[in-house]
Amino acid sequence: EAPAPSRPVAPATAAPVADPRAGLRATVRAVVEAGGLDVDAEVEEDAAAVVVRLRGRDLAFFFGEDGRGDVLRATEHLLQRLYGAALQPRAVRLVAEGFQERRNEALAEEARRIAADVRRDGEPRTLAPQNAYERRVVHVALQDEPGVTTYSVGEGPGRRVTVAPRGTGAPPPETRDGQE
Repeated sequence: EAPAPSRPVAPATAAPVADPRAGLRATVRAVVEAGGLDVDAEVEEDAAAVVVRLRGRDLAFFFGEDGRGDVLRATEHLLQRLYGAALQPRAVRLVAEGFQERRNEALAEEARRIAADVRRDGEPRTLAPQNAYERRVVHVALQDEPGVTTYSVGEGPGRRVTVAPRGTGAPPPETRDGQE
């Protein structure tokens, strides 16, 4: 006997959020409790963003094993999807004690190391795919480095930064010198 045809399921519609700030705190608390983590969340607001600041002993969970912050970014994306519309025009930002500064410095240090390699052997290097923010950190870190230039190549999530010797031919105009 053939199974009965399933009927389409309508997507759930989100109920209006009475207090999105309380929702932000509750959602982070649910993630923290589900993971058995020692992390607290504090919500701060300014004209540009509603910032959820994480503090606690288990912040490494949000940084991930590779330190790239994939869990932190995924959680921020979840919060933005759940509460962003209620907080418009401000964005939702999830920050953890010093993570962004450490990540920026690690990206800049790696970019400078790659620039030194490019200067040494004259061969361009293309980095792993990065989001727009990380690509910008690399471009800015190398903008005053002698003998190299940077430009972005690729599309969407596969977009990457190329570090090339300066003066070896221009990249396409739409990607020249870190212009995204």
